[in-house]
Amino acid sequence: MTLRFGCLTRLLLVTGLLFSISTFELVAKDKFLEIERKVDSSLLFLLENVPNTEDLMVRAKGMLVIPTVTKASFVIGGSYGEGALRVGEKTLEYYSSAQFNYGLQLGAQQYSHVLFFMTDQALSKFYNSDGFKLGANAEAAIIKESDFIGIDTINVNSDVVGVVFGQKGLILGASLEGTKYTRL
Repeated sequence: MTLRFGCLTRLLLVTGLLFSISTFELVAKDKFLEIERKVDSSLLFLLENVPNTEDLMVRAKGMLVIPTVTKASFVIGGSYGEGALRVGEKTLEYYSSAQFNYGLQLGAQQYSHVLFFMTDQALSKFYNSDGFKLGANAEAAIIKESDFIGIDTINVNSDVVGVVFGQKGLILGASLEGTKYTRL
């Protein structure tokens, strides 16, 4: 009887473990499908609402799209979002975007942002890094939705161009500098 109980227990444990792994994979797959949907929607919004971004998309070697970043602060602040790294129309990887900061800041905001990698070297440096931080690993020319993206902006010498758009809410002292990107 003890031998049977031991075998039955092991069988139940293995079955439970396999079910857990399958459930985890389904949840992760659903999460990534949701990220894809939001990335597509954000890119459409960007193209329709921010002039001349199509030129950036065409010239970029790749882009990291973070469709929703939620940021809140009261002296100490933080932000978090998830998105996808795309080359052409193909997603290579999924990433999180996180930032922690302190200083003169107050408020809450949601926004989207895209990092356009303008050179193969910048794209490779990002893709091959183990945690990429703006300001430490790369300087970026940051453009807000309210700024006009003209030909001078597109020809900027930056290897990375960041566009912030779709802001909702108000926060004083916000920037992308110090944002860390990590592969999901």
